[in-house]
Amino acid sequence: MRRPCFTLERLDELACALSDNDAARQLDEAREQLFQSIHNAQATAA
Repeated sequence: MRRPCFTLERLDELACALSDNDAARQLDEAREQLFQSIHNAQATAA
């Protein structure tokens, strides 16, 4: 998987685009997806 390339300017734009609460919400959703994918992978491996 290739990582996206970001400039400092683009990172600043992204940081300013979200409130702290919105960023926290996105982090929670991404974390939930991560742990769900780990759980699903373990369930199919067992």
